Amino acid sequence: MGGKIVDFCTDVANKFRGDSYAEQTLTRAQEMPESEDRQMALKGILAEKMKDDPDFAEVVKKLFDEINSQASSNRTVFDQRGQNVDTQTNIGNVQGSVNIGTK
Repeated sequence: MGGKIVDFCTDVANKFRGDSYAEQTLTRAQEMPESEDRQMALKGILAEKMKDDPDFAEVVKKLFDEINSQASSNRTVFDQRGQNVDTQTNIGNVQGSVNIGTK
């Protein structure tokens, strides 16, 4: 999966090359990747580039599909619905608040 992400980043950087605003937006997003404002700015530029270049949009879509399929195949799912459990063994004690589910 890492290789596909590198491919995506390389394709984006190449597409942004020569567009100073897009390059600056990408650089700023790389400096603070957790910033939602910078992520939104980058998403906007990426969407604009994809709209203007259908071939680039197809490359991005293909890479995302490959990344998503690899990510889902690496995910382990443990589902106990409908199973009967005969014996329960307590393995420890909990002190304080315990929240199960959403808050």
